Amino acid sequence: MDSPFSGVVYTDRNGSLTHLSLEEVSVDALVVDVSAKVTIRQVFSHPRRGASARAKYVFPLPARAAACAFEMRTGEGRRIIGVVKEKVQASAEHEEALKQGKTTALVEWATDDIFTISLGSIPGEQTITTVLTYVMDLLDDDSEKQIRFQIPMYVGQRYGDLPPGMVHALSPSQTRIRFNVQIQTKGQIRPQDVNSPSHPAISVARYQTHLGRPSRHRITVKYRSRQFLDKDFVLRVQAAGLELPRCFLERDDRGTVAMQLTLMPHFELPPVAAQEYIFLVDRSGSMGGSRIGTAKRTLILLLRTLPSEHTIFNIFSFGSTCDSLWESSRPYAQAALENATTYVDGMDANYAGTEIRAALQVTLRTRSRTLSTALFVLTDGESYDVDETLELVANEVARSPATAPLRVFTLGIGDTASNAMCEGIARAGNGVCLMTTTAEGIIGKCSKLVRAGRTFLLKNVTIDWGIQLDRDASPSVRFTAMDQVVRQAPSHIESIYAGVRLIVFAIIKSDKFVAPREISLHAQRDGGGDTLGFKIPVEQVKFSEDNVRNRLVHTLAARRLIMELDDPALRQSLPEKERVQSIVRLGEQYQLASRYTSFIAVDGVETEVIPPRASRRWVQR
Repeated sequence: MDSPFSGVVYTDRNGSLTHLSLEEVSVDALVVDVSAKVTIRQVFSHPRRGASARAKYVFPLPARAAACAFEMRTGEGRRIIGVVKEKVQASAEHEEALKQGKTTALVEWATDDIFTISLGSIPGEQTITTVLTYVMDLLDDDSEKQIRFQIPMYVGQRYGDLPPGMVHALSPSQTRIRFNVQIQTKGQIRPQDVNSPSHPAISVARYQTHLGRPSRHRITVKYRSRQFLDKDFVLRVQAAGLELPRCFLERDDRGTVAMQLTLMPHFELPPVAAQEYIFLVDRSGSMGGSRIGTAKRTLILLLRTLPSEHTIFNIFSFGSTCDSLWESSRPYAQAALENATTYVDGMDANYAGTEIRAALQVTLRTRSRTLSTALFVLTDGESYDVDETLELVANEVARSPATAPLRVFTLGIGDTASNAMCEGIARAGNGVCLMTTTAEGIIGKCSKLVRAGRTFLLKNVTIDWGIQLDRDASPSVRFTAMDQVVRQAPSHIESIYAGVRLIVFAIIKSDKFVAPREISLHAQRDGGGDTLGFKIPVEQVKFSEDNVRNRLVHTLAARRLIMELDDPALRQSLPEKERVQSIVRLGEQYQLASRYTSFIAVDGVETEVIPPRASRRWVQR
């Protein structure tokens, strides 16, 4: 891949590549509380007379998203609905449809934040529209009353070997983009509480109710672009009540109940008495320009907020190579701080490729084995070596002695940073991930990361959902058995940080289950030993229309179960066959694309005739 790309399409016939034009993209999103449902429509045109043999479109997706619906619409007025099937079976059906000259599409996983759509046999001089829907829970931002809605629109240059599905991709020069975002909160929200650091020219207005009155709980955001976006679309939303604990309960007509617990813990935890702080800074070529500037400013702020006593620290730089300020961490003192500041001032993005896994190996070999260690990684994460990197971090955390634990925190920097890598490292490292564009302020994020890294955490977390969990079941049964009464995701909560939002799901299948008025959470205070308890009120909700099979909370819960089953640390402890089968069953039941499941759409199967959808056009005014 010679340059960054997105909206990538190619056709392959007789070994040649022909560009299909991506005419327009529209994004319709509904943000509810700390979750969102996003529908992306892409319109492609095939200008030649003959039908295309095949085409492939490569597109970014948030790593925490669950692709839960897909369809394509032909210019002749047919709506072809995709169905999730096991990956190999879906691919075989797609190839067979291609041989028969049918219009077909296949949606496949490439990485946790990149998917591909393979299109087949598009009639000449026709348009084809693909419609992909996904749901996700939203990222934390600077304050407890904020959420971050971030939609990747662009896949940046990433280091390493391309995933097989992305080879030979080409990039269109431009397209037209339309965003419509409806934000709905339980607490009051004002237009001035919504802004976009990535695209400041958004239009923000209160939603007009059916009585013609402006709503105090709903906001409409619109954005239009006559050119292709070269960076993620980011909204920062602040609303009253986002910091309050709550639990949503959603019923499904298949006899299950899904619950979503959201907790923003408010408590003071004691600081870690003595700790090592290591900073690993990405200085690869992709960090050039404003990104390395953001990394340097962040690092200076982090250094100046470290505890002055019982602290040792070091700084590592990486790209294709990895080196450090000192051979081993040194005590925090004025002379050491001045030395470190001079070192940071001289940093530049001149370390070539992003070999983050090798850098983590070098860095972690130097860590203290007698002190707890907080490792802060500042990176754009633009490398394809995600699985191996996360496995390395998870293994290092697991091997750390209880008296000298390791935690890894990440700050994803840049307009196209890989959230799969950045969030994955923090999740495997039992830490916290925050994301920032180069246009945002970093003081709030630095404060949040340092607070998490300096203090003890809550551990040994248990949740009472109002029904008994089988905590004595073997890991194989607990993670893979589909007939369990309660399936919690994540099944084991490693930690809770003050001021960092915790979201936990449960799917309950029991005729005897009676919805509780509240659920309870208990956790042990690390460093103190006493147990804290939280009571969270339960509210029954209905986020989806009656004719929608996949309910929002159910879909998010199933996706979180799949994420856990696909976690590098868990793969080693479960039988591979049972683990994969469980992911496939969840994907088919809840219609979710994953590493092992794909959407397949074939003309004549799940097809209906609809009036042709007129293509939108923007004109210069």
